[in-house]
Formats: sequence, C-alpha cells, structure tokens
Amino acid sequence: MVGHILSKRLKTIIPRLVDDEQTGFVHGRHITDNIVSLGLCQEFAMAQRKPVIFCKLDFVKAFDRVKHSFLWATMRQMGFSNAVIELTRALVSEGHAKIHMNGRFTKSLKLE
Repeated sequence: MVGHILSKRLKTIIPRLVDDEQTGFVHGRHITDNIVSLGLCQEFAMAQRKPVIFCKLDFVKAFDRVKHSFLWATMRQMGFSNAVIELTRALVSEGHAKIHMNGRFTKSLKLE
C-alpha cells in the first residue's frame, strides 16, 4: 500500500527529473518514440545524402545491477527528502516487486 502511494506521487515528479531521451518506464512516454526518432534521423540523413550509422544499446535488467548506495546518493543529489529516501530504501531492501511493462506484470522479483 505504501509502495503504491509512493509510486503514484513519484509519477508526477520523475518525468521532470529524467532526461527526455529516457522513454521507457516513465509515465507518459513510450519506447516506440525511439523508433519514430530513428526513422526521422534516417530520413534526414538520406535527404542530406550523408552516411549514417545507428547503434542500439540495451541495458538488460539495469535496475538489478544498480548499487543501492548509488541510488540513494542520486536521490539525495536530485533533492529528494531524507524521509522519501528512507521510505524507498525500506521498500526496496525488504521486498519483492513486479514491474508493469507493456500492459503486463513481470514475475515477482526479490529485491536485494
């Protein structure tokens, strides 16, 4: 319940903190925006008769690899209060989570 409330409040803040290029996992943004941007870049390069190379990077399970100490320091640097950081720390360090992605929830993940 507390996690749901925190998540709901963060949905309004995160889009202002996360760079526009981050399209996945941010409320109101869609990963498909990247495909449209790629198409526009390709059209522009072709119209200018310029060679272009596209490179795709995929950070698989990035959240699983982030050191929590880095996460807390980043939250502090972004201006989150100690109360919010401690609440997030408690939720993450002692729980399980499911990620809502493409209209479905993933299987339960133990948070470490």
